[in-house]
Amino acid sequence: PEAPASRPPESDESADEMVAEALPVESQTPLAETVTPPPRRSDSRVLRSGPSSIVSRRKSGSRDKAVIAGGGLVLLLLVIVVVLVVASSNKSSNEGDGPDAAGLAGTNLSGNDVMVGPQGRFQSISDALKHVRDTFVPEGPTDSRTIRVAGGERYSESITISNSGGTWPKGVRLVCADQPRAVLSPVGSRPALTIDGVEQLLVEGFEIRAKGNSRAVELKGTLAGTKLSLLDIQDFADAAIDAKGARGVDAPRGELLLDSIRIRGGSRQNVGLQLDRPQYVTVRHCRFLGPLAAGMTVEGANSPVTRLEIHETIFADANVGIRFDAAGMQLNRFMVVSNTFHKMRHAIVFNVPPTTESVPTADFKFQSNLFSAIEGAEAFVESGSAKSIVEMAGRN
Repeated sequence: PEAPASRPPESDESADEMVAEALPVESQTPLAETVTPPPRRSDSRVLRSGPSSIVSRRKSGSRDKAVIAGGGLVLLLLVIVVVLVVASSNKSSNEGDGPDAAGLAGTNLSGNDVMVGPQGRFQSISDALKHVRDTFVPEGPTDSRTIRVAGGERYSESITISNSGGTWPKGVRLVCADQPRAVLSPVGSRPALTIDGVEQLLVEGFEIRAKGNSRAVELKGTLAGTKLSLLDIQDFADAAIDAKGARGVDAPRGELLLDSIRIRGGSRQNVGLQLDRPQYVTVRHCRFLGPLAAGMTVEGANSPVTRLEIHETIFADANVGIRFDAAGMQLNRFMVVSNTFHKMRHAIVFNVPPTTESVPTADFKFQSNLFSAIEGAEAFVESGSAKSIVEMAGRN
């Protein structure tokens, strides 16, 4: 039997984490434009291979921005603005009234909702999931069933949602809309949450504390239309989210979506998100906060990577923002747009260039990103020439 729910201790954010949270995403605010020296943007892309570098500048001059380095008065105003932003971030995190809290889906109760918690029908999330799996039969493509989990409680269980037997219904929503959030804490060495081959599933509004286990979340199989949202993940030994082999499908709303997830690393051996041969995966509005070896790693030897998109996400205090093990990788569509990279050696690293000869329509977009405290080049190729990557980027 699963352990009963218990109240979690209050979390304590460090000053470094609050500062990372206050970093601007380039498309949202020009706050960092007053910093001296100015941050770099991907409208002037520098790609290096070995000792050489290749600079590819976008043709449109209308997008160039003048960076004004002010005197003492400007610096004083900047310090005041940053302090106010950090204080506001801390207040929102404690009170739960920030933009993330407003994004919770389905806060209105329905007569068909299944309740979990001290006052609910079920004390265990796993028991509630089994009940929905066995009783919910969708009557149409938009039909759904919501499991509402009481916040302010710790649920000591390893949750597995698997469609291995082909019996898991589409349209299930596992949601905590309360503040403080419910805390998922795993049993033994298993991940706190495992999702295998389940489509149109929503998991939203939880804190995940992995208790030093290797992985906090494991995703695998075809997860068409599945969405993980508003999660706070920490205390993992290796990877916060192991999504090796997980993929969406080429259909309307068929992508695997990771949205508004905050990952906090604990050492330079940690990785925020691991992907292997991703297909139709979107990462947006996420926060990868170090210390981390890499915010994301993407593997795909001799395989296609199709439509991997990363938007409006912050990578901070990592050795590398995004790392590709790209030997033989067919990079069909890769978009890195309107993100912030702060305090790292390189933003994007390829161990070798990906394959482009058999993919004449390869789409590589690296645009409108903000770079702050980057020691080396924004994009770096460890072995081989960066020419193919520059050519792909130059077509867009």
